[in-house]
Amino acid sequence: MQAPRTTYHHGDLKQTLVSEGLRLVEAEGARHLSLKALAARCGVSTPALYHHFKNKEELYEALAVQALAQFEGALAPSLRRDDGFSLEAFSHAYVTFATERPELYDLVFGKTTWRSPRGEVHRRARRSFRTFVERLEEEKARGRVPASEDALRVAQVTWATLHGLCRMHEDGLAFSREAVIDVARYAARLVSRATSPVNTSR
Repeated sequence: MQAPRTTYHHGDLKQTLVSEGLRLVEAEGARHLSLKALAARCGVSTPALYHHFKNKEELYEALAVQALAQFEGALAPSLRRDDGFSLEAFSHAYVTFATERPELYDLVFGKTTWRSPRGEVHRRARRSFRTFVERLEEEKARGRVPASEDALRVAQVTWATLHGLCRMHEDGLAFSREAVIDVARYAARLVSRATSPVNTSR
């Protein structure tokens, strides 16, 4: 375990708590997250944490927001491709993050976070999904997806498929990590073919 920090530059303790909190979650899982454990990891007293987070729920929210930012960063290259959007590249980026960093993925999209869907992480997660929808709408405008297709529904089908695959893998129901990546790639090809201008022309 990393040696605890005992000194901080003025004003950076909150960011340190978030950074170390994410490391703690990845190492031991969100179920082991506590203000006391995080304080010990950072080498500060538990009361010091209450200057930045009034309770565990507020800390959890801050960690989930940061984890979501990392998830968005992993997806960003596939959404910004100048040579056209690749659903396969997006799907690969999605399941790679979720299977390589399952604790962070669960922190963002697990039932604990979404039991009461409100707050910054929920607003940002919905905005992240909307970015995906808007990218598909751009593809429609360029003629790469037929005008008859509903970009929102295509996005929902894709996201639900990828999330389901990742949850099945994490819950131990089926699929090795390699199989998840392969199935996600196959699913992306199916959706891409089903929504291609050639296949949907009528």
